[in-house]
Parts: sequence; structure tokens; C-alpha cells
Amino acid sequence: MIDIHSHILPAMDDGPGSWAESLSLCRLLAAQGVRTVVATPHYWPGVYEPRAGLIEQRVMELNLLLCKQGVDMTALAGEEVVFCPEIRELLAKRAVLTLNGSRYVLLELPQLMAEEQLFAGIFQLQLEGYVPVIAHPEKNRMIQGDPGLMLELVCKGALGQMTASSLLGSAPGKIRTCGQNLVRRRTVQIISSDAHSIDGRPPRLAQGLEQAACLLKSRREAEKMVLECPQKIIQDRRLGLPEAQGNKKKKGGFLRQLCKEAFG
Repeated sequence: MIDIHSHILPAMDDGPGSWAESLSLCRLLAAQGVRTVVATPHYWPGVYEPRAGLIEQRVMELNLLLCKQGVDMTALAGEEVVFCPEIRELLAKRAVLTLNGSRYVLLELPQLMAEEQLFAGIFQLQLEGYVPVIAHPEKNRMIQGDPGLMLELVCKGALGQMTASSLLGSAPGKIRTCGQNLVRRRTVQIISSDAHSIDGRPPRLAQGLEQAACLLKSRREAEKMVLECPQKIIQDRRLGLPEAQGNKKKKGGFLRQLCKEAFG
């Protein structure tokens, strides 16, 4: 499996605090069948602002450690970037990282923002050649209240990345209900671990895959979410428009219509 969202680098954000913890977390990922993992520490302005060069250096060090310890897994560099007004400038200056240097950028949406502002910002990123990958949309209050919002984003060319544990019985009710709904409607295309620690937020990618297969009634379709789709992302290949299901909102302003004309 390929995991494009994880917090496995030590002392970067709210993930592991030491190399020993990082190695233990990587062992757990490898035991679940993960062979490639993208390290995506948070970028939150004023909270977590790791230097891109430091992330890449830590990934190199992690790969050396994994090789030395006999862990059959390769780490790549990325970042989970909060959707903020300065994001385009940060990307242009390479102050934040895309997923393995690709056109795909992992975005965490604010819990609340004006929808027109959201669609305008997504559109601007697309105009500059980026493909937004929305991190764990099932945890976002706006999308929990209106799952059709995620459908609109996908129809405009964005992608959705589900956290595996959100599909399990241990997840909070709103998150689990929203996550299962998004999977059934095909408005998420990737399942990742979003692993932070062994005890608090462990990787449950294998269990999430099984649950997705049940929801989709297709093992093959579920496996694409942890193999084919993430592989195309890290190889910077085009995914194509997902076949999302459901009804789009009928109302919308000029910016939404512009997105529709540009991206279908």
C-alpha cells in the first residue's frame, strides 16, 4: 500500500517526539502492508512552520534508519498545508512542499469559511497547475453539515483523501457517518493513515481498506484507493476526473460557474 498522509517525522509537529517513536510508528505501518509513505508534517501559520529543507533532510535520515533497521518501507517528502490566504505565495517560493514534488498539494480546510472564498481559492490553485487533495474531509464541519460541498469540490477537479480510522466503529459518530457517506458517493479517491503515534492516533490503513471494500461492495475499487490512485499522485501522473455520485447544488455564483466551465 501507499500512504500519502502521515506524521512520522520526529519533533516536527504533533507526531512522534523522537526517532525511536518514529521508527516504531514506521514498523507498524510496514506491518500493515505499507511500502511507501509520504511524510506530511503540518504547516499551520504561527503554529507549525517547518522548513521545507528540514523536512527533506529528516526524510533522508528516516530512510537511512529504515534501511539500517531492516524495515521494508520508503519515505517521501510532503506536507499537510492549512488552506490559508498566503498558500499560493508559499507554494511559489517552495516554502511548503507538495506530495513528493508533484502537482498534488495536500490541503487541510478550515472548519468554517465562506464557500465562495473556498471555491475561489481552489480555482486559483488549479490555474497555477496544482491539484488540491483535500485532507480528511470527513472531519470538516462544513462538509459534515453538507456532504454535497465535497461533491462540488470533486466536480471542480479536487480530490478527497479519507483517513482510514474514520471508517471504523471507534471513530466519533459524525466523522464516521460523514466518512462512510463520502466513500459510498465516491467523493474521496484515496485512503491514508494520518498516523501520528502508536497509542493516540495509530495507523489503521488495513482495517480502513476492509471497511471501504464493504461500503463500495468492491474489493478492487477499494484497493485503488491505497494503490493505484496514491501511486499516480507520487509519480505526478494525471488521475483523471473521479466518478463521483450524487446531486450537485443548483445554486451558485459566478466563480462556481467559471469553475464548472473550466473543469467540467
